[in-house]
This record gives sequence, C-alpha cells and structure tokens, in this order.
Amino acid sequence: MRICPDFDRIKNIDNRINEIRKKLGEYPKPQKPFIEVLSEAEHVEASRDANYDGANYALEEAIKAISAKWGLDSSLVKAVIQAESGGNPKAVSFKGAMGLMQLMPTTAKEMGVEDPMDPFQNLEGGARYLAYLLKKYHNDIDLALAAYNAGPTRVDLYEGVPPFKETAKFVGNVKALYERFKNGDG
Repeated sequence: MRICPDFDRIKNIDNRINEIRKKLGEYPKPQKPFIEVLSEAEHVEASRDANYDGANYALEEAIKAISAKWGLDSSLVKAVIQAESGGNPKAVSFKGAMGLMQLMPTTAKEMGVEDPMDPFQNLEGGARYLAYLLKKYHNDIDLALAAYNAGPTRVDLYEGVPPFKETAKFVGNVKALYERFKNGDG
C-alpha cells in the first residue's frame, strides 16, 4: 500500500521554515524548494510503480517454471503475489515483509533467499514456502494460506484459521484471485 504525501501541508511547512530562516538571517534558500524535489520523486516513483502493474513476460515465465518445480498451480502463486504485493517486487510492508511474495526476513533466510528484493529469488522462496505449507496442512488451501499470512505457529495454536480479520480477509482474497486466474480472468 502506498501512502501519498500531503503536498499542500509540506509546502506550508516549507514556506514557514523559509520565513523563519529569513527572519533569522540564516541559510540561503535552497536552489530548488523541497516540495519540488519531493514532487519530482513522487512522479518518478509513480512511473516506476506503473511498470509493475502486471508481471512482465520473464516474470510470468518464472512463475510458471517455479510453480511447476514446487508442484504448485501457477494461478495460486499469482494470486498470492497479487494479494501480497500487487505485483510490485519492491513492496515492503510495515511489518517488514519484502518483495513480490512478501517474505519476512526469517522466512526468506529459511527458504534460502539471499536477496528478498530480487523478484526471482523472492518468487523461488515464496513458492517453496507455500509448497511446504500445503504439504504440512495436507493440501488444505485455507490452512496453508492462513499460515502464509499469520504463521504456522498460530494456525497450529488455533487448530485452524486464526480468528484474525486480516488473516480471514487474506485467505478469502487469495482464493477469489486464484479462481479468477484459473478461469483466465487475470
């Protein structure tokens, strides 16, 4: 999820800072106002993010190959990617999950991922982890997805999908996306 800065508020703060500097006779005004620098950065980031709206051909092929390697339906892997990161390989959650499949640092390490921000390594680690969870929970997609979201410890503790709104929503979203991708609607 992207958080967009409030440019009007930032501009007001920048103007106030410049007023204070002027009164104190300190610091020459920067060549380019901070608000312009921030705005330009936002436009660059937005255009970069636009490139991640859909998986490119190489990534699409990698999803198919890696899914097959781990015995997974590529539509399920695509659904997890869409639900986790929206297909953005540079996504980082506020909890620290990284990349396409939003691997936590410990999970990435356990799955042999050296660079979780590398989309192909992230995909490999995420698919491997998902395959592990499906095997652990005897191909019960609900339990595997719940464990992917909340962790296997919580699924085991609650002996099922944990009673967390976020987890229930995640499981439902991924399953809906999975059906959509399986039917060729995505």
